[in-house]
Amino acid sequence: MEIQQTLIHEKKTMTARDHAVFLCMVFCFWFAGYIYVPVFGLYLEDKSFSYGAIGIILGSYGVTQILLRFPLGLLADFLFSLRKQLLITGFLFSLISSLLFLYFDSFIMVLTARLFAGITASMWVMATIIYAQYFNHENASKAMGTMQFFTVMPQFISIVFCGFAAAHLGRHVPFWMALAASVAGLIICCFIKDPSSSPGTRETISISQSIKETLVLPNLKTLTTLSLTAHAILFMTVFGFTPDLYKSARDERYRAAMGDELLFPPTCSCDFKSCSLSFYQT
Repeated sequence: MEIQQTLIHEKKTMTARDHAVFLCMVFCFWFAGYIYVPVFGLYLEDKSFSYGAIGIILGSYGVTQILLRFPLGLLADFLFSLRKQLLITGFLFSLISSLLFLYFDSFIMVLTARLFAGITASMWVMATIIYAQYFNHENASKAMGTMQFFTVMPQFISIVFCGFAAAHLGRHVPFWMALAASVAGLIICCFIKDPSSSPGTRETISISQSIKETLVLPNLKTLTTLSLTAHAILFMTVFGFTPDLYKSARDERYRAAMGDELLFPPTCSCDFKSCSLSFYQT
């Protein structure tokens, strides 16, 4: 009872300004990660990379997340004092990734830059956990609905801007925009509040027990398989080789990005509805 009361008290101190600051950070997080993605395959092809090399570079983004997201999720309860610092570290990796894209074009450096982008995306685990603490337990759906909307919305906006930037300002401009968003997000992240409880207000469990409890969750394997399949299709097509299909079109970079954009309104609409319903229900 004492633990619950402490947590609720901390969550009630979150103001509208705290939510706004956090969601601005979320916007920068995904904008920086997706602003160059629609034309990334075309950019790599222009650099004379083979399709095999392009596939390795594109796939490395997912590999780092597979390697890091699950351990970070399991260790989240044990790293509660470092959640904000890990999120800040994610923005640092995003910043470095953008710089590598801008100043290097060798296979190793581009691969490293994309791996760093994957490390940044892996830190999203910490963002969701921190923001969930902004709400009482019974309002968890409100937190996830809001986060999902502010995940897809900046991705959609970044795709629109990527098309215009690549078509009218040059192929390197999206990377400069990613750099600017990374810097802005890094600064904003320093001012977010992390209401995670201190060790004295938490019940501690071993890592092995945490793993066991996670693996026996109902439908875990089914949901994980569906998620892996959906993301594999998404990143092989929409964020992978689909833009290459538009290469023969006039003003190809703009049209490639806009082709990806057409797939996002239904997703944004569904996430906005989910976000709205979660607030309405509470």
